Amino acid sequence: MTRRHSSRRVTDRARLLNDSRTLKASNKNVNLRAPGLTYAGCEVMHSTKETSMLRISVLQQQVRGSRARMFWLIGSLFVLAVSSGAHAGGLDHPITPTDSGIWARKYTLGLEYAVIGTELGGALWLGGESELGRTFWQTIDSSIFSSATAQGMKWASGRKRPSQTSNPNEWFKGGQSFPSGEVTLQASFVTPFIVNYADRDPWVWALEILPAYDAVARVKQGAHWQTDVIAGWALGTGFGYFAAKNKAPYILSVMPHGFMVGMHANW
Repeated sequence: MTRRHSSRRVTDRARLLNDSRTLKASNKNVNLRAPGLTYAGCEVMHSTKETSMLRISVLQQQVRGSRARMFWLIGSLFVLAVSSGAHAGGLDHPITPTDSGIWARKYTLGLEYAVIGTELGGALWLGGESELGRTFWQTIDSSIFSSATAQGMKWASGRKRPSQTSNPNEWFKGGQSFPSGEVTLQASFVTPFIVNYADRDPWVWALEILPAYDAVARVKQGAHWQTDVIAGWALGTGFGYFAAKNKAPYILSVMPHGFMVGMHANW
């Protein structure tokens, strides 16, 4: 009987000692555990410096992927539009210019200035903390990058405007017809709103009226060929889509913190 009690005591002590060691080891692991990062369904535990480096690497890969898709889109648009312009079979054709009614130049200029003012005003007033404010900043990203790309394509293609020639195949002649910069602007403005809100508010698709109107007006004014406005619409839409998928707008990210909060916070 004495031996049994002694054996039980030794066993209990061994269990208590093992539990104590396990608890200490667990506490030590918890205390020394570095912040982790969940990536591809796995939790990676490492030092804070390593975590930061890995996050930066992931972000860089995402940016490179977005840039590659964007360059692919731009190149495809350029090749397809040049090809369609050269072999459109009647798609590109001169029309009698008009500057009257709703197609008057003063209205398309007014629309251009209104869109730029709305973008800047909405972004500065709302900041980037709300969904609507972030969408306005995405439109700024979209408009700036798409407009710069459109201007580069104008210089590269050198296509003459309908007001300069009746031949739509006058490429690389120092013109700036392809693509339409104003249609690019309109499409780049409306697309982030459509991407972010169309699933909840289908009426937002009505914003496509802006690039549609501008496209028709610019052709009727004799400022662009038909494929110019089609390419501009596609270019602005492409940049608008990529901008809307980027939840941290580029322009906002380099601005002081006050722009993130927005002017409305001071009123």
